[in-house]
Amino acid sequence: IVDEAVSACANNSPNASNATNWSADNKSCSTGEAALRIITACVRYSAETNFGVAFVQTRSFGKLWEALLKTPEPSPLMFYLATLLLPHVKLSAAQHLDPHAISPFLSAALAALCYYRKPEGVHVNSTNASVTLQRASMACLFAAQVFRDLKTTVSFTPDGLVVDGCTAILEGIQTFTARPIIPRCLGTSYGFPDYGIADSAVFMLFELFSSFKSYVYNEPETEGKSTIVKLLAPRPASGNGNSKSTLTPLRHVVQCLLDSDSKTELSPAGVYSALRAIYFVVKRQEETDKTVSILLETFNTPNGPLSLLEIVTRNLDTNLLTQLFCWPKIESSAATGGSDAMAHIKQVTQLIDIILRSPTTSNTVDRTAHNGQQILFKCGAMASLVQSCDHVKNDELRDWETTFALITRLVVGFPHFTKAFVDAGGLDPERIRKVFAVNGGGASVTLALDGLTVVSQLARPNKDYYPLIHSARLYDRFITMLQHTDPQLRSRTCTLIGNLCKHSDFFYEHLLSNGIIPHIVKCCTDEDASTKKFAVFAIGNAAYHSNLLYEAIRPSIPAVMKLLTNSDEKCRLNAAGAVSNMLRTGPALCSDLVTANGVEEILQLLLKDTPALRKTALITLATFGARSEEH
Repeated sequence: IVDEAVSACANNSPNASNATNWSADNKSCSTGEAALRIITACVRYSAETNFGVAFVQTRSFGKLWEALLKTPEPSPLMFYLATLLLPHVKLSAAQHLDPHAISPFLSAALAALCYYRKPEGVHVNSTNASVTLQRASMACLFAAQVFRDLKTTVSFTPDGLVVDGCTAILEGIQTFTARPIIPRCLGTSYGFPDYGIADSAVFMLFELFSSFKSYVYNEPETEGKSTIVKLLAPRPASGNGNSKSTLTPLRHVVQCLLDSDSKTELSPAGVYSALRAIYFVVKRQEETDKTVSILLETFNTPNGPLSLLEIVTRNLDTNLLTQLFCWPKIESSAATGGSDAMAHIKQVTQLIDIILRSPTTSNTVDRTAHNGQQILFKCGAMASLVQSCDHVKNDELRDWETTFALITRLVVGFPHFTKAFVDAGGLDPERIRKVFAVNGGGASVTLALDGLTVVSQLARPNKDYYPLIHSARLYDRFITMLQHTDPQLRSRTCTLIGNLCKHSDFFYEHLLSNGIIPHIVKCCTDEDASTKKFAVFAIGNAAYHSNLLYEAIRPSIPAVMKLLTNSDEKCRLNAAGAVSNMLRTGPALCSDLVTANGVEEILQLLLKDTPALRKTALITLATFGARSEEH
């Protein structure tokens, strides 16, 4: 196979029939082209087999690599194969990284990229126009890979000609009415293109946007201007023969995101590169202009003007995430991107998070965050964030914690997002139980802590969400967290139990039948001060509405008495309230409280403590008197 591929490289010429293109017509496929395709496919899908790493270390690889780099007129497929091989060569066969051999191949790639002209008139949709576009695109891909990985080996700094070549490719794609331009010769790829011809230009622009010293931020015409003006104002071409572009590189990237569907020329990996490009643009503006208002800029779309933030958020589309979730694992490089559902979700989350954390100046409060959260609510961002959980595997839950942290911030910070969380299915058992799967289920302590914060936020104001919280079937998760080695997890779980008992006795029977109360009782003697404080808070609320749990909480009385003398005022207040509530609905615990010197301890609070505790102590002493008479 390698011999046939070497022969194909040696015999390729600009006058050949372009056999080594992307055509899916196997009848016209030469033996050499077939060999190149086989090697390309094996390297591309070698993430789990390590084929690429092993292949570049074989004896036969050297002659293929040499022939490939010496090809007089590389075809699209040859540029693509070289791009796929480059990371493996750098990692496992660095002896083949000869700058004198790579430079001519790079020069051919730059020529194909920088002097590409989009087709016009009768040439649109022709086979030659398609092959020329493919060649420019694959050349761009190789140049981007070299720029990313070989900065110390090959001297190459993308300039205005490269930027113009990228925009010319993206504009050239738009001239083709027949889609896709490259037939999906590898199948349907789960409903989205396995590789999009626009991926290369977007990846190159991403590499440029990720470097704050690159040409896109430092064009002479925009010196001294703000980031928004630099990146959104129309710019002239730099002389590659194309007409003046009406779209800046950033607008082209955004346009690609708008076009990302099953017929587009941007694959999911390309979408990820586009999102990454936008992320670095926003970070650049945050650094230089002390704002991230570029996310509020509007762009014309078929559905009317949309803000950049809304366009980004729409990339949490359930259909797209479903395809990514099913996608085969592939090698990560400029040629593949390596995007998966989790990486995609994290990138969108980061962009949303930036605007909610937008900076303020010393004199005025930046309204960007306020306007941003209004846009997020309007476009249903909460539903997209919540439902993204369905496309996260258990071993990826630790990565999803940044997304749930964003959900937590929205729920806690903005009341309308609380209802949106519930309406989006945030309490669906399959989703919320994932969040609390800390013992062997993949969830981190951080994720579980945020989950407890969210559910507590739902339970604290009123009892409206009690039935839905019960339906989530979290009782076994509560026990696991009450026994966890992390004190914060134990403490916050006690807080949640207290809030579940705050407004009614709805949960009393469920806590009893699921064996939760003994663990709360044990937490009253926990070595962690915060856990003890909130455990006694939960005991107090568990005794407030009825005497159903009196027997279950009876073992906590000695610990509660001890907490009446705790150094933390809030803890003493919770303990005093617990004693009062143990007497509130019946005398069943009165004797135990008296025997444990409850009266004396409460009297000490009345005589020596703060006004808030004195008030609670006075009420408790009066209840003691009433219950003693009954008893």
